[in-house]
Amino acid sequence: MEHKKLYRYTSNKEGVFSAGKRLLPESLGDEALEARKWMPKPQLPEGDYRFFLTEKGKNQYERTLFKVHQKYLSNFECEEIDPQKIGNVVYEDEWQVVIKKEIPKTIKEVGFDFSWDEKKVWQLDIPVTEMDITELIWHFDIPFLWEGGGIYNLTPQDVIDDKERHISEYERTMKADLVHPIDIMENKGRWLILDGLHRLMKASILGMKKVKVRIIPRDKIPEITI
Repeated sequence: MEHKKLYRYTSNKEGVFSAGKRLLPESLGDEALEARKWMPKPQLPEGDYRFFLTEKGKNQYERTLFKVHQKYLSNFECEEIDPQKIGNVVYEDEWQVVIKKEIPKTIKEVGFDFSWDEKKVWQLDIPVTEMDITELIWHFDIPFLWEGGGIYNLTPQDVIDDKERHISEYERTMKADLVHPIDIMENKGRWLILDGLHRLMKASILGMKKVKVRIIPRDKIPEITI
C-alpha cells in the first residue's frame, strides 16, 4: 500500500495515541472509545511501536478523536512525515501505518541494559560537580536522535554541523536550559548520559570547556528503572 504522505500528531512531544491512552480520564473513557472506533486495532506482538496517520486517517482523526484529546491534552503538533524515512513497516491500512521502534546495533553496543524514567532520575539527591566536556562528546557520533518520523537516525554531530537541515533539533538544542546539570552514569568503561544530551550539545556549540553533571551511582539503578 503506497502512501504519499504520513502524519504524526504529538502532545508535549509524545505521540497522541500513547499520551491519550496513558492520560485518559475515566470520565472520557466511553467518549474516546466511540471516537476511535473507525480505526482498526492491529494485532501486534509485544514491543515498542510508532503510529502514523495516512492523509485519510488524519482527516478522520481531526473529525473525531482529536476533539476528545483536546479536552485533556495540550501543546499539539502535527508533523508531516516522508514515508521513505520511517523504517520498517510492520502494519498498515487505509488509516494508519505502524513501525516497530528497534534500537540500532550501534546504540545497543554502548547503551544501558535497562530502561529508566527521567523523572525518577531528577528526583535523586545527587551533588552537582563539573566535568571536562571532552569526556562526554563521544555521544555526538552515535545516532541517539531522530527526525522525519524515523527512529535513532540522527547523530548530535549532524545537528551541530548542519543546523539549517536539522532546524527542529537545533532549535530544541538551543532552548535547552544549562542551569540543569547533565545526569550521567558509568557504563561499559565510560560516562553515559541518562538525561541532558541536548544540554551537552548546546554547551559544545557555545564553546564551553566544562559542564555541570550529576554522577549517578549504579546502585541507584533500582530506583530509576521503569
